[in-house]
Amino acid sequence: MEKSVSYLLTAEMAKKAVDMARPAILAAMESGMFKRKALHIVVMNPATRPWQVENEEDAILYEESFGDPKTWETHYDEIARAKAIESWRYDLPTHIIRETMPYLLQANEDYSDTMYWGSAYLLGLVVAGSGVQPCFDEWSGYIVAAGCRALCIEKMQKMLENKDRDFVWQRELDGNNGDSR
Repeated sequence: MEKSVSYLLTAEMAKKAVDMARPAILAAMESGMFKRKALHIVVMNPATRPWQVENEEDAILYEESFGDPKTWETHYDEIARAKAIESWRYDLPTHIIRETMPYLLQANEDYSDTMYWGSAYLLGLVVAGSGVQPCFDEWSGYIVAAGCRALCIEKMQKMLENKDRDFVWQRELDGNNGDSR
């Protein structure tokens, strides 16, 4: 089966959402609220479903590191990917899985879910973080997910103002003044 991709939430749009969240994340790092200056964010493609990909990492839409990965104590990027994939697989934040459904955790010689939690699930959007306390990994995910959602809603509103299309994909109307919608 071919992988679906979101028409509105692109990698560029996800980067813009991370950029919107950046001042809050950096302020938390600088204030000492975060236990370290290391954070990796992973945004999953909301239109891709687990059965559409052979490798779950193929569903990652965008990821970005805060801080210098060369100085990190561990591979926060790998942990963030594992959190994001798990949350995306079940449409749940990872803390819910840890606290109420740990039997969903998977492991084999090729892949293992992480022991840590810290992902956001917001109306189909999954964003995970790793590098700081799990509650702040999750918080970072929710502010990025909220940014993604707001940017997509704004883009959709602009598309609705454009009267020369009937569908999300661009199709010019045939010039017939009769509205067949």
